[in-house]
Amino acid sequence: MSDEALALQQQLLQEATCNEKRRKELEAIAADQQNTRYQEKLAERKRRSLQRQNREQREAEEHADAGKLLEEMKAACKENKGQNAYTFSNGDTYDGEWKDGMIHGKGVYKRAATGAVYEGEWVEGKRTGEGKYSDPLTNLTYTGSWLDNFRHGEGELTDASGTYVGTFQQGH
Repeated sequence: MSDEALALQQQLLQEATCNEKRRKELEAIAADQQNTRYQEKLAERKRRSLQRQNREQREAEEHADAGKLLEEMKAACKENKGQNAYTFSNGDTYDGEWKDGMIHGKGVYKRAATGAVYEGEWVEGKRTGEGKYSDPLTNLTYTGSWLDNFRHGEGELTDASGTYVGTFQQGH
């Protein structure tokens, strides 16, 4: 074999070795990028799950409080009819319509502990009908139908993860 052929063969071998090294480097970079995307998606899922858990916990607390406040409302407002404002023992306020000592009709309920506000229709002390709920702690807003204190029916829910427009059943 001539010197030129040997030199060419060595050059091709070096280029092949260099190309193989570069291919492996690119594969490693691609694997790192894929792993980073996976970690980002996993972190986003965890964040959304935590937001959902926090929202569900607050809603459960609100439902538990609702029963206590309903009893307080019945006891303190037996004669309340028409439209009046009332401040509950926990600092929550309601300003709106009443019937037979119960929140009934249209009104605004503000939670002192969280700053959450519901403005809409009530039936016998429960959010039922059309209304808007907003929670400044989570930047959650819901506008739509309610039934027995749950989002139920057509509505629009907006939180940090985006907006959902559609049908809800018992809060979900």
